[in-house]
Amino acid sequence: MLAAGYTAGVKTGYSDSLIVSAGSVLRSPWSWLSTSEASPKPSLRLETANAVRVQHNSLGSYQFAFDTEAVVLFTENETNAHRLWGTPNPTSFVKDAFHEYVIAGRCDAVNHEYLGTKCAPHFELTIQPGETRQLRLQLVSAVTAPELSFGKAFDSVFAERQRETDEF
Repeated sequence: MLAAGYTAGVKTGYSDSLIVSAGSVLRSPWSWLSTSEASPKPSLRLETANAVRVQHNSLGSYQFAFDTEAVVLFTENETNAHRLWGTPNPTSFVKDAFHEYVIAGRCDAVNHEYLGTKCAPHFELTIQPGETRQLRLQLVSAVTAPELSFGKAFDSVFAERQRETDEF
């Protein structure tokens, strides 16, 4: 299991808004390798309100899950050719879609069918003075993983990964 956590707090006397988009991206060799060299295109698809199914031809099947309610954004990991070179995009959903959604407010920039090769749960939090909020995410093998859990097992794995990182 890959465990990740984000902790945010407000130390001032004022509440603060925080936007976090924690992403998952699949490399895009299908767009730059010849058809004979490229493997089948992998996919990310919303499976439940808090989990995304990752399907990859050689790596297998995974679940990317999170414990906090979020709007999950999807797009393709394709360069915005129109913006860079003035040529047509290969797809309606390009890799800068999250910026367009979050910063420019363009809801049409992301795929509302909840599939693609790039996704991000988009968390919008308001944190009060002295308050701390924690976001927990995990990437687990869909084949060998136990039931998705953000309880003691998650906390134990996360603490172990922190110790490993500190030792490194």
